[in-house]
Amino acid sequence: MAKTEIHLFDPGSHHLKRTCLQKTLHTPLSDQQIPFAELGERFGFTHHRVEMALDQTELRRWQDHQSVLLGNGSLDFDYLVLATGARPSYAGNPSAGIYGLDEFCRGDGPAILTDLVTRPTQQIKHISVVGAGATGLQFLFELHHQLKKISANGRLRLIDRAPTVLPHLPSRFHRYVSKRLHAADISYLPSTQYLDQTNGRIQVKAVKGGRESSLPSTMTLFFPGVVPYPRKIQTDRYGRIRVGDRVLWNLFAVGDCSHYDAPGMNALTAQAAIHKGKHIALNIQRIVQGRLPRIYTYNERGYFISLGPSDGVGWLGLKHNIITGLSACIAKETVETQYAWFLEGIDTMI
Repeated sequence: MAKTEIHLFDPGSHHLKRTCLQKTLHTPLSDQQIPFAELGERFGFTHHRVEMALDQTELRRWQDHQSVLLGNGSLDFDYLVLATGARPSYAGNPSAGIYGLDEFCRGDGPAILTDLVTRPTQQIKHISVVGAGATGLQFLFELHHQLKKISANGRLRLIDRAPTVLPHLPSRFHRYVSKRLHAADISYLPSTQYLDQTNGRIQVKAVKGGRESSLPSTMTLFFPGVVPYPRKIQTDRYGRIRVGDRVLWNLFAVGDCSHYDAPGMNALTAQAAIHKGKHIALNIQRIVQGRLPRIYTYNERGYFISLGPSDGVGWLGLKHNIITGLSACIAKETVETQYAWFLEGIDTMI
């Protein structure tokens, strides 16, 4: 068997488990990080702490020369895989009391919570969460649990541009989340667009009619969704990058940045990213062995979100097979444990 060298190019020093970021409201960021140096020793790759341009000219150059330029020279390759993921579509503004994913990715969660609970106790603390996707809901209910745990005087509200939470999921899903919002005394503002937060107030606008309102808001957690970073990369049905009508035969894309021209799942989720990565690894192996690559056909097999440390909702197998409560919470933790094993080198991701 030919000798194989694997190189990772990333400007950071750690891998971050982004699906668990809501836990950093009360735990250190290090609990959700693994150093690339440690992963490199485990899986046999070399980490280069660099950031690389991904414009179409550079992609074509990489294919034509089969090498990448580094600060101290160049590195030849047989196959190159792009996996740049996604970033928030809009950034937060901590100086105005607006915190987004970037702040939590830096480990600011405990400081944000401390800042909130140490405000004057006679003042009701109004906290707005903008965005009712999985990230927004998980942060919302985790924050509710933490505030209740320390008996903080806080009122939570959820601002959602859609007419209902996660409208792409079955109605039973929506009903359960709505019931949990009501039980937690969390205000829900559907069909509402966020405009701004200044001087302890949040400005919003009704999606229908355009009526604007100003509400008290001590702090806003801002999760408007993510977009491929630095841009979406189109591939053929096997995962090979396409630039215009040209297929770059030695370049592949995986993760949130990629969109496959194939029947498989293209959502910006960890589940899709993991299985695209497994698919490309298999296809590179098949090509090296002189075999044809396979078409990407993976479809979603389940979806779970946590609604606090002992509650959750999701589906398994079929979208109408809804699981709620502690069972859903355990299922979500099981998925996280599977991923932890995956990073340890035990592949349980089927």
